[in-house]
Amino acid sequence: MKNLFKAISIPVLLAASSLSSASGIAIDLFSGGTPEAPIAQFAADYTDGGAAVDALEAGPYPDIVGGYRDLSVNCLTGCIDNGGGGPGSLGTEAVVGYSALLGRNVFAMSNDAQVTGEATLIWDGQGSTGLGGFDLSGFSAFEVDVFLSDSGDDAAWKFQLIAADGSGRNSVVQLVAATVPLVVGSSQLFYIDISLFNQCGLVNVICSGGDADIVDLSDLELLGVVFNFEGAVAVDLGLHGIRAVPEPAMVSMMGLGLLLMGFFARRKSLEA
Repeated sequence: MKNLFKAISIPVLLAASSLSSASGIAIDLFSGGTPEAPIAQFAADYTDGGAAVDALEAGPYPDIVGGYRDLSVNCLTGCIDNGGGGPGSLGTEAVVGYSALLGRNVFAMSNDAQVTGEATLIWDGQGSTGLGGFDLSGFSAFEVDVFLSDSGDDAAWKFQLIAADGSGRNSVVQLVAATVPLVVGSSQLFYIDISLFNQCGLVNVICSGGDADIVDLSDLELLGVVFNFEGAVAVDLGLHGIRAVPEPAMVSMMGLGLLLMGFFARRKSLEA
């Protein structure tokens, strides 16, 4: 399997770039790793379907909403378990840790070639106690800082956002990723419209209570994101952080069929 820490620590092509909106609030800046103990969370799965493999819950950290982060991965198809990830194994990995070469904490996941797999990040307080009525109603968008996405043209992937409120209502937004040219030496910020959670009439937005029973963005108990990859090529994804921001300079309105994010960085260039 690809070495995720190589993906995290590419020194020339991947320059650190901070989340830009000072007035925003951190959803997750991927704290936990330190120079002395760089791996905060790690999970790997090499078995088809079945239950996801969970990393230990991480926290408390001030730059994670609710203080805690849950990480899991699930290798769905094409998986080969050869002695718990030994030579010849194929699967899905995800890690949150500190990159010495980038000088910051990051999240990274990878799929081997021919593998369909997903990684999930959940923010719901310590031990699923909930976020205590986290208020997103004053924010317009999620700001996502991506430093690596080498899916290429032949490896489409899906990106799901999840929100649930204190009354048990939930909403899932599913977006399709695109590839966008990578400017060498930089990462790229993307903005996702928070109001999508309440646009239940869209085909790619599923609300638990139907169109009239929308999630209360001022009383959230859970936020989550699922990255799902499928295709014939091995892929890597890396994030510097996710933040909620008010009135960003550019908000991408994501309806069905509109493309979200990801930028093209062929593996042969990264490994040169």
